[in-house]
Amino acid sequence: MRKIAIIADIHANIIYFKKALEDIQKRGINDFIFLGDYVLDGFDNNEVLELIKKQNSLAIIMGNKEEFFFDNFDISKYDCEQFKNIVYTYKSLSKENLEYIRSLPLYKNLEIEGAKILCCHGSPDFIRDSFDENDYEKFDNLINKYDFDVYLHGHTHLGYYKEYNNHYFINPSSLGMPLDGVGGRYGILTIDGRENITYEQVVLEHDYEKLERYYKESKYYEEVGNWAKLALMNLKDGENYTLEFVNRVRKLANIDTKNVKGSVSDELWNSEFKKFIKEKKLEEYV
Repeated sequence: MRKIAIIADIHANIIYFKKALEDIQKRGINDFIFLGDYVLDGFDNNEVLELIKKQNSLAIIMGNKEEFFFDNFDISKYDCEQFKNIVYTYKSLSKENLEYIRSLPLYKNLEIEGAKILCCHGSPDFIRDSFDENDYEKFDNLINKYDFDVYLHGHTHLGYYKEYNNHYFINPSSLGMPLDGVGGRYGILTIDGRENITYEQVVLEHDYEKLERYYKESKYYEEVGNWAKLALMNLKDGENYTLEFVNRVRKLANIDTKNVKGSVSDELWNSEFKKFIKEKKLEEYV
């Protein structure tokens, strides 16, 4: 029998990552699977990556945040308010860790205790692929295309466990920036042969005051401003204010919301942010 900690979407939140590692150690679990998005939205990028390297990992998958920094990354294309978080992260990453995240696989197949596991961030075909526990059409497409018993993915920050058509689909939610409630989340996959697979969702104790101090006392908060404030809003309420705001300004600038590299003017970005926090009554968080 094997117990494996399943972790996705840390987003440089070292506080919740260390809390999770302590909890995992207390449970006597030694094996890990990491499903991408280790950097961005927080600022302890190198420390998070160094801790990941120290674990007994069966798979460490690239996420869409790591994909930003691939070989053709051109920092001059991100010289605006909208992408300050990306520039900050790029400059903060050590050369070794930049090379490390660029070397990560998009997906990985494992066989554990006779069970076939497919690990990815979104899907093997599209790193940003998003689906939930009721997306049966996508489940069927994946079953028809790939050979697996258990499908592990992240990206949406919304956890679920679904047994469907003799297959298991699991998203452990987000450790660093959960959107299905407050408190970092990870999963425990237990495999005792192909016919005995179980899953447990773990929710860590939420400590917003500690997270707030962590952000507001940082250089990241001082230099990146609105991105750090959006992260705090998300952490406070477990809501995806970041995506809501970014999509709002993209639409106002007539940019396709799926175009993640489409930039808006600094004037629009800053003015709409002020309106956004006022409309959402979030001034107290920032």
